[in-house]
Amino acid sequence: LRDAVDEAGNTPLRSDTMVGCQKILVLAAMPPSLTRVRCDMEIEKLRELTLEPGHSKQLEINTLLVVKGSNIGKALLAERPKYVHFCGHGASEGEIFFEDENGQAMPVVAGALSKLFEEFRETVSCVVLNACYSEEQAKAISKTIDYVIGVPNQIDESAAMLFSVAFYRAIAFGKEVTGAFRQAKAELAIITSEDPPVLYARGAKVVG
Repeated sequence: LRDAVDEAGNTPLRSDTMVGCQKILVLAAMPPSLTRVRCDMEIEKLRELTLEPGHSKQLEINTLLVVKGSNIGKALLAERPKYVHFCGHGASEGEIFFEDENGQAMPVVAGALSKLFEEFRETVSCVVLNACYSEEQAKAISKTIDYVIGVPNQIDESAAMLFSVAFYRAIAFGKEVTGAFRQAKAELAIITSEDPPVLYARGAKVVG
């Protein structure tokens, strides 16, 4: 596929048009020391997409159920996903939480994740951070990954699940990332007035 060109006219962006099966790696970070996040239910809803008529063979869902600093890189190497979907907790300071080796919550700053994803920029084209206060993480990661979605403030779990299901269903039907994002955001607006997720493309916030 021919590379697209960003608005600046000099930075190549990979086309996100769907070709074949779309591989998604779900990072389910649920440290027991924090309030429970229903990542299991979100994973179930995403897996149900693979059973829907019309696009059952277009999505492949793989999961990492205990997310640590010591295993996320291994999972990215082994799975080689096109989409990385994070389900878990975020903090108002812009951190998201993994588990440490003792099972306790471990805050991860945006710069650290950005450096990790830089090593996978040839295989990962989109990262979805389905966690509260994850916009700063999204902005940082988008400097090396073509498309990154984050949440600017708090978001209800049901709303977060609806958004992710709507987004990946649109991807499965052949929409590119920006179109799938707009559709998921529109579906979310029907049920809630909360601030919707935001999309960054190579460090720039996508408006609309």
